[in-house]
Amino acid sequence: MSSHPKVHGAQDALLLLVFFLVLGGLGGVFFWIQSGVGASTEGASPTPSASPPPSVTPWPTLTPSETPTPSPWPTVTPSPTPLNPLSCLAPDAPRTEGQVSAVVSGSVIEVKEGGRRYFVRYLGVDPVGDGQASAAFNRQLVEGQRVTLVSDLVDLDERGNRLRYVLVGDVLVNFELIRRGLALPGFSPPAQTCQAVLLAAEALARQEKLGYWGLAEGTPMLPGGTLSESGCDCTVRYTCADFSSQSAAQACYNACGDYRNTGLDPDHNGLACDE
Repeated sequence: MSSHPKVHGAQDALLLLVFFLVLGGLGGVFFWIQSGVGASTEGASPTPSASPPPSVTPWPTLTPSETPTPSPWPTVTPSPTPLNPLSCLAPDAPRTEGQVSAVVSGSVIEVKEGGRRYFVRYLGVDPVGDGQASAAFNRQLVEGQRVTLVSDLVDLDERGNRLRYVLVGDVLVNFELIRRGLALPGFSPPAQTCQAVLLAAEALARQEKLGYWGLAEGTPMLPGGTLSESGCDCTVRYTCADFSSQSAAQACYNACGDYRNTGLDPDHNGLACDE
């Protein structure tokens, strides 16, 4: 009876040993598996997560600015007159009518009225140069035309010519000659009713460089102190007594552009010393 307990004790010990061996083996396998997974996890590069593409901010839409329209260059053609030339003529000023029978010069015409003929000189008009340009334009305006003659304070000049403002329709011929640079305002006789209007016409012609004023602001007038081609000193106010002939006086008169020199041209007809 004493042998059975020993057998059973040995068997139990063997079973217990096998149990621990199996348990230890399973633990080793589990540890090996965990170590392999950890190593593979550490060695692998992390897969980057796909980030959304950056949003592209569009450039602001540029609205093209309007191209400025270039201003036209100023021209030298006469511009509309910014004043009324007829405003200087008094409504009650004496007026007569007649027909132009001849154009004598840029400032003198012959008028026929009834059976009479007489000469009319334009008030406040002093032709420039040799007077040919003003005479041609005067002829274009009045030759053969019916004109209205308006009197001012002085009736006659020293030669007996009637001093008048001359109208063809609504055109004041005195004004037009000066406005186009074909004549200068004449100051004889003084205190003329339309003097301010004629000076305004001169200012416009000068500004737009028309006619006489287109010749480099007064060519052939020469700087003070210099001699012209005729030998005249343009700073001197000559008289007819300074010349031996009318042609010499005229050459000096033309060269210096001395169109307001009453010593050479007292009647302002553009001819020097012609009396």
